[in-house]
Amino acid sequence: MRTSIPWEGERSGGRFSLREWDIDPRRTALLVLDLQRGYVDRDMGIGPRIQAKFPEVHEYYYPRMTRTVIPNVVRLQDFFRERGVQILYTRMGLQLSDGRDVADWSWRSQHTSGENTYLFSKSTPEHELIPELSVTANDLILDKNSVSPFSSTALDQILRNMGVENIVIMGATTNAAVETTARDAGDRGYCPIVVEDGVAAYLPDDHEGALKTSTWWVAKSTQDIVDLFGPSLEEGVSVDRIAPSE
Repeated sequence: MRTSIPWEGERSGGRFSLREWDIDPRRTALLVLDLQRGYVDRDMGIGPRIQAKFPEVHEYYYPRMTRTVIPNVVRLQDFFRERGVQILYTRMGLQLSDGRDVADWSWRSQHTSGENTYLFSKSTPEHELIPELSVTANDLILDKNSVSPFSSTALDQILRNMGVENIVIMGATTNAAVETTARDAGDRGYCPIVVEDGVAAYLPDDHEGALKTSTWWVAKSTQDIVDLFGPSLEEGVSVDRIAPSE
């Protein structure tokens, strides 16, 4: 059943905003981006390098992850799982250990090996999702080698096969994978909702700037999601059992 929810807030300068929008809460998926050990565990992956070279980033990013992002991701993960909503996770990294899946003429190839590595191979512990996520057999994990999973996975086809219209997005980082994925989703006709206290950037200005300039997507809090979706989601109703023509 479709229901009207608050969509965009008032924009500065009197810019156009869509104050309400009709959605079907049952046609929702939770998408958790790149919460991998190499990006979240301060003692491995990029953590030691950030601490050595960018201490201000280290002091902001990892506490936000531990105290805010991960608890809220777990909260919404459990909230949606109990209500039969599909959960998807992405892992960013190299699909081949030697990095052949990243074009050698791309600037990204400079980050496949050596001290600048941030694209971890699927065969490494850094590539794995953090254990707090407690992934189940009913969840989907998509491996990607691009910032947005729409560019290097079958995410779009999978969501359309399941009749998904609304994508609740959480994870890292706000001004990179999160923002790019949300824009891609909006451009494809989905209703993307970024959970503002379920995402993090390396610095607060990066996080706030991405939220402030959101287009093709909206931002809401974890509590907003619970309040907006809770009353409308029937216990045990899964989007993959709802025909797209219904």
